[in-house]
Amino acid sequence: HNLQAEEPEIFGPVRPTSPNLLFEAPLILDGEDLTLELVAALYCHAPVDSGPQLLHDNIAYFDALEERCRAALARGVPADPPAEMDVIRAVGCPFEEITPAGPPWEAVSKNLRTAGHAQQIRTMLAWLASAAR
Repeated sequence: HNLQAEEPEIFGPVRPTSPNLLFEAPLILDGEDLTLELVAALYCHAPVDSGPQLLHDNIAYFDALEERCRAALARGVPADPPAEMDVIRAVGCPFEEITPAGPPWEAVSKNLRTAGHAQQIRTMLAWLASAAR
């Protein structure tokens, strides 16, 4: 996808930058009272001034996503759904149902509410299946 062409008002001024940390397996950051496990393809886009509430909101989003994906796997939804499958519908996980209320979430682009959210679901399904092994 070319997000700059699809949504120039949001992504027009963005300039790609090479990452300074690469990882494939989950990366665990132990912060004593909070441990973060970073999984490639699980991401967040938010204004830089969002503050600490964004972390709590993201945790709530991923907790809800995990709960819906666990239930879907138990119902027989495959851990690696075919590309043509509407995973949002199959898992029963519309973006609007599992995101907190508030301006940062209401401002999320249509592409991230659909294709981006679907990718989060696919990644969560795969992660849950691999963790169960």
